[in-house]
Amino acid sequence: MKLCELDERIGRLHSRIYLSGFAQHDRIRSEIGELRQECEEADRGGGR
Repeated sequence: MKLCELDERIGRLHSRIYLSGFAQHDRIRSEIGELRQECEEADRGGGR
């Protein structure tokens, strides 16, 4: 993984953590689902 890709992922994660402090439960559940999908893709070698 390139440093710029890692930086992008960390930025997205930081944003999600910050926004989760203000979001409704449904939005947080949606974010969790998206994170799970991203992790599964990364585990299969198809990471962003």
